[in-house]
Amino acid sequence: QVGGLSTAQIATFAVEKLEAFTVANIRGLTTAQLLAIGTTNVTALESADLVGLTSRQMAGFSTAQLVRFSGAQFSAVPASAVTGYTTAQIANLNTVLLAAFSSTNIKGLNSAQVSSLSSATISAIDAGDLTSLISAQLRGLAADQAAGMSAAQIAAIASAAIPGLSTAVVARLSTAQLNALTSIGVRGLNTQQLQSISSADMSVITSDAVAALSSAQLRGLQAAQVDGLTTTQVAAFTSASFAGLTTAQFQTFSTAEIVALDIADLEGFTSTQLANLSSSQLDAFTDAQVGAIASRAVGGLSTAQFKALGVVSMAGLTTLQVSILSTADIRPASLTSLQALGLSTAQAGALSNTQIAAFTSNNIRGLTSQAFEALSTDQMSALNSVSMSGLTSAQIRAINTAEISSLEGQDLIGLVSGQMLGFSAAQIGRMSDAQLTALSSNAVRGLVTAQIAAISTERISAIEPQDIAALSSVALSGLALATTGDAVR
Repeated sequence: QVGGLSTAQIATFAVEKLEAFTVANIRGLTTAQLLAIGTTNVTALESADLVGLTSRQMAGFSTAQLVRFSGAQFSAVPASAVTGYTTAQIANLNTVLLAAFSSTNIKGLNSAQVSSLSSATISAIDAGDLTSLISAQLRGLAADQAAGMSAAQIAAIASAAIPGLSTAVVARLSTAQLNALTSIGVRGLNTQQLQSISSADMSVITSDAVAALSSAQLRGLQAAQVDGLTTTQVAAFTSASFAGLTTAQFQTFSTAEIVALDIADLEGFTSTQLANLSSSQLDAFTDAQVGAIASRAVGGLSTAQFKALGVVSMAGLTTLQVSILSTADIRPASLTSLQALGLSTAQAGALSNTQIAAFTSNNIRGLTSQAFEALSTDQMSALNSVSMSGLTSAQIRAINTAEISSLEGQDLIGLVSGQMLGFSAAQIGRMSDAQLTALSSNAVRGLVTAQIAAISTERISAIEPQDIAALSSVALSGLALATTGDAVR
């Protein structure tokens, strides 16, 4: 029995005898007997016979013996025995032996053993063998050790093991290592780990990896880190992750990054996020992007922000979005004539009577004649003297005769002579007595012969005598004597 041999006897064994040892023989050796084999003869042990070694036996080998192991011998040590390596043994392993570590061997190491690996030799471990590492093992990895790892080794670490990396390790990862993090690996980073990455280093993470970040992970990033992302990375955001961004993070987006946002991702945009964007950011939105934002979010715009929307952005508002705008947004402090120019016929048709009543002369003037023509008779009835005073000739011509009738007399008080030229004779002919009476002398002065002639004899008297006096001599000459008599009587 081998177990009965003294250490002195073992020490005298020739290579041939040691080569003859079986699995059972080696499993029966004590730590003292193993040590007695010596540093030279230890290489005579057959690799196949080492599979029976225990963790207690492994701890009995001297460092000098272990470094004489061949790669085949080293990789033959069972995973159950790997835990027996002392930290001193691990620290003295050479690159050849570490390269011989199998994924099974790696899996058997504890965190203390991992921490004893030298930064110079850790890079010798095959990247494929690191896939078996678990989070608990990585807790022993120091920043200096991680710095010695290749990008391929970092990429091989499983997502489930990533949380084991300390923030010090993550903070020391090189640009190449960070770039090597796959989308799966990035998903394993917790908030503390993510926050340890500098804003400058954030830009080297691949777009695919950024796209893999969850909303919770993105929300945990500091505003400066989000500011460090490139336009390409921001464009990679998904709708789910996008919805998790804080207002402080949103405020770091450049106009180029705003434009780069995918339309589908904007569907998750909240009113709080939108309400905290700057004027320049809002103005950067394309019409397609604005149209993709949920109506409830657009409703959160302040008057000042609404004013910041450019013509292009305004044109992108959906009819539902337009319909929920507050009257404060429609007033001159926000909606400009240039912005109103961006409203389409469909958008104009979506305006409520309350919104139209809030239009000023400046606002209404901005609507194209096509958009103005799209207003219904009911919407036209909401026009008042303030908005009517801003109508252009093209807009006036777009009012049909039924819509003329829907206007209150007081709505026409603000019309001036230049605007009257825009009315056709048919439109003037449909004006009621109340409307004709409401016309100011300035407005009447703008009437031409054909318009006067369109007013029936019965209704010409509705024009105030002092306003008749404002008619030009040419217009007066077009009046029939009877009609003139009725008017001035």
